[in-house]
Amino acid sequence: MGLHTLVKDSVDLAFNLLGDLASDFTFTKVTNAGFSFSTGENTTPTETNLSLRGVLFTAKRAFPEHNSTMTKVIVKTKDVGDITSFDFFTHNATKYNIGPIITNDGFVIEFEALKEV
Repeated sequence: MGLHTLVKDSVDLAFNLLGDLASDFTFTKVTNAGFSFSTGENTTPTETNLSLRGVLFTAKRAFPEHNSTMTKVIVKTKDVGDITSFDFFTHNATKYNIGPIITNDGFVIEFEALKEV
């Protein structure tokens, strides 16, 4: 067994051991979102829903000037692949937009999530 497989299996085990600290998300990947300069119109995005587990930190930072709050999220990279600012997720019927990616080591992604207040 190679080191990559050992680390990947250890990440899977860690997420399984999180128990009720981990939450279920519906992660929506948005592809083909953009702008066509030739037609001058927005391109029609395609949305793909993924069910996954991750850690949503309870500590939040408020941004009253933007009417939003920010929190951090950790998910397994293999569950979501590459994420973009067009993607979003839903947790307990609350929509969160993807903010800046903090770390992505190929096994786990930590990123900021923003929700409107």
